[in-house]
Amino acid sequence: MDFGSLFRASKFCALQKDQVITTTLQNVKKGDWGLKSTRPKNVPSNFSIVKSHSDKSKRLIVSSGFLPFSQSQRWKENFIFPEKKHDLPILPTNLEAEILNNSNNFSGTKSDDLKEILKKNNLKSLPKFDTFPKYIGDLNQKEYDKLILMAKKLRKLYLDLVNAKLLDPKDWNKLLNVTTKPKAPFQANGSGSSFFHPPSYLSKEVILTNLSTVQKEVPDFNIRKIMARPVRGRILSKVNGGHAVGISGFVAFCATDHLPYGQGRVAAGVNRDNLMDFWVLEARINHSGQPEIYVTGKEPGAESAYKNSNDTISFTNTMFGRAAENKVNKVDGNVNEKDQSKDTVKNLLNELQMTSKGKSSGTDGKGKKKKVDEIDFELLFGDKKK
Repeated sequence: MDFGSLFRASKFCALQKDQVITTTLQNVKKGDWGLKSTRPKNVPSNFSIVKSHSDKSKRLIVSSGFLPFSQSQRWKENFIFPEKKHDLPILPTNLEAEILNNSNNFSGTKSDDLKEILKKNNLKSLPKFDTFPKYIGDLNQKEYDKLILMAKKLRKLYLDLVNAKLLDPKDWNKLLNVTTKPKAPFQANGSGSSFFHPPSYLSKEVILTNLSTVQKEVPDFNIRKIMARPVRGRILSKVNGGHAVGISGFVAFCATDHLPYGQGRVAAGVNRDNLMDFWVLEARINHSGQPEIYVTGKEPGAESAYKNSNDTISFTNTMFGRAAENKVNKVDGNVNEKDQSKDTVKNLLNELQMTSKGKSSGTDGKGKKKKVDEIDFELLFGDKKK
């Protein structure tokens, strides 16, 4: 017995006689086994969900399927990216048919000119190929040598076709069945950001390629153990997990916890045009040929300007720190900006004896203690020199 007979004789298909019909063999191949059941009329939707076939009344238990269908439609509208990109293959070239069907040529003379050129070169027809054009960069040495010999033989034919205006000089590859355009690589991560955002809590990251999933190590984010190179850049915008930093035409990634205190104001739009100090943790080219640069805003190995040992924030990048640096620049006006040492600024900041909780610190010479804010403005913005 075939599957259809067993299926109809089973308890699952124990329907009434008027609900079972026969079908042709052609419909059986399509999956129609001859079952029939009326659809309830009280379902307010064109989409139905069949829950059961074998109830006591031998009728289908049907509910509306509009909600799952609408959810599926909205999902497809919001996530329109295909699961996989398929590149359309380049069909084999039939140059003779292209020349004869080219609307730019005069129909009365193109066939005669082509016949004369073929007769002149002792050929019955133009070269025809059954294989797809191959990228010239993927040719091995033997295939390349064969291509050179073929080009030498067809050189005269190519010049005759070009002079007769039957062939565009740019279409020389159609005579050799090669292409100069490489196949576009499949981007597994789809369209989105131009660089990968590494998680700061992992020691390894997973990078998808067009072939398989590979494990690739992430640079060590313990900045006190890295010999990083200093650069100057600007914070462009906020991205997932950090900020995009522009450095000499390149876009780098800086994690949020790698920005010193006060850089959040810059990232929010305050003084965004100012150049800031960054240190490159790693720079590489990914499998898609795009640069991936990771930077940090904290100087590797630099001690904090705060006295609190729990704070690892560089005070030189805060609002008061930049003001102090500007004041030192005004005092030492004869010193070049490149040659100016940052030790002067650090010494001035150390004199402030700042604390993050706003406790009183320092004296005014009369034995009275001054608040930190008073010392800040007097040292940073005051005219009197201490």
